[in-house]
Amino acid sequence: MNIFIGIDPGKTGGIASIKEGHAATVRMPELDSVIRDTLAGLVKDPETFVVIEKQQGRPNMRGVNRLMEHFGFLRGLVSAWRVRHIIVAPKDWQRETLRGMPETDRAGRKKQAIEIADRLFATGKITDGEADALLLAEYGRRLER
Repeated sequence: MNIFIGIDPGKTGGIASIKEGHAATVRMPELDSVIRDTLAGLVKDPETFVVIEKQQGRPNMRGVNRLMEHFGFLRGLVSAWRVRHIIVAPKDWQRETLRGMPETDRAGRKKQAIEIADRLFATGKITDGEADALLLAEYGRRLER
């Protein structure tokens, strides 16, 4: 039985898991220790597969240092725990999980992600970061088929 975990490392990101068709999400914790403990509870199964969204700074982007620290911390955790994982660019997972949706801007993609996540998993009210994390986990699930 595989567990798929998706991680959107941004400040407004999230952590999501899919296990046996059931999904769960949490907003990205602020403290590294809480992130570590949250993930530690999810990666105990040897069949865990983690998908982390690739991060890169943009010119004039506020908070880029913390974002990159967060990204590096997450990569370090899953590597140290020897968990199977991939780093995926936003365009790659969005192309797969938002297939069939009309082209739109960043704000439109966020709305689409929430809509698709709710359609796939009946999530109810979640943030766009949680929706992204859930679709990252779904991307990993589709890769493993």
